Amino acid sequence: MKNSRKVASKRINHPEKFSWSDMIPSKVRPSDHEIKLIQNSDYPNFMEELKSIRTGLADMELKRRVSLARNLASAYNVAKRLERDFFAWSDFLAGDWGDLRKPKVQEQKKNALKHVLRWLCGPTKDGQKKASFYNRALGPLFESDLTAHSIRMKIHYTGLRKLADQHAASKQKKPKFDYMKPVEKNKRWCVTMDVEFDIHPHDLIGLTGQIGFEMTGRVLETAGKRMKVLGWRFKKTQDFS
Repeated sequence: MKNSRKVASKRINHPEKFSWSDMIPSKVRPSDHEIKLIQNSDYPNFMEELKSIRTGLADMELKRRVSLARNLASAYNVAKRLERDFFAWSDFLAGDWGDLRKPKVQEQKKNALKHVLRWLCGPTKDGQKKASFYNRALGPLFESDLTAHSIRMKIHYTGLRKLADQHAASKQKKPKFDYMKPVEKNKRWCVTMDVEFDIHPHDLIGLTGQIGFEMTGRVLETAGKRMKVLGWRFKKTQDFS
């Protein structure tokens, strides 16, 4: 009983020696050295450090966007050359495609940019997914014949995601053209068809004004809503101008 009283009185007489930090396990509690560093006025404020990190991350993202816009604009420029130069396109097809499917010769005019992006992004699934995304964003711009500088500015200021979304939305809104469905224009009915000629149609192209003519032809193919006609003779009949 005496010993227990002495311990109790000791605790009561020296309350200043008790600290709530004593309740923290030693493995979690910071060391005396760490506490001194934190209390030292020279130790940097952690919020300032976080602000510095945030600024650094923002600078990295900006540099990444600038670099991406520059490289995609360069790829666009190369694709434009391949689209116009058959010999350059042939050299492109003869290059090392590895596991990638090589494009066909006849894809030069329609898919030059698509295949340049495929080659650049590599054969992996993620790479081809990225190439497809870039093509969705830039493909419609490629058809409009913009300069590489304009493409770079559009990528940088508009963003690839927004460009891809805009082009996808415009594609959905664009009505499908029905080739063989007659369309009424100015109280007349118009039908559109593809016509091929076995000779150069100089006489037909040279017609000006309101010229009447007769054309002899033959239907080659009717595929769904599209008709293909072979024309081989046309004759001027009357001048209505």
